[in-house]
Amino acid sequence: MSLGTFLERFSRYVNVSPQVYVVAYAYLDRLRRGGGGGVRVVSANAQRLLTTAILVASKFVEDRNYKNSYFAAVGGLSAAELSSLELDFLFLMQFRLNVSVSVFQTYCRHLQREVSYGGGYQVERCLKKALVCSGEARAQGRQAAAAAAQ
Repeated sequence: MSLGTFLERFSRYVNVSPQVYVVAYAYLDRLRRGGGGGVRVVSANAQRLLTTAILVASKFVEDRNYKNSYFAAVGGLSAAELSSLELDFLFLMQFRLNVSVSVFQTYCRHLQREVSYGGGYQVERCLKKALVCSGEARAQGRQAAAAAAQ
């Protein structure tokens, strides 16, 4: 199955927000760039990595999630294998799952450029409510409190 067909299947059966796919893409790019020992994405591991990245991103971004067994079935894996892949993925990522707003927007712009050649799709950017990393939220809260105190 091609990666395009695989992702279409995923989007048909797993109802996650577009932000999840952007964050999963950021995770895979981090791993590829060396954040996880320089993981290479090849045809033999692409579907496993995609399934795992989407699962982890979904758990990080979304309030409600499907069970691992459901993700595994959609991804063509056993639940035990996906759970093991999830744990390995988290350690490769060193549990650094935050994606800052600026990095998220950069990946959105990149994906929009890529898909615009194939039909002009829009990558949803409603980030403020869906994905504000805790450090930025705390900093914004401190700034608001300091402004109110003056």
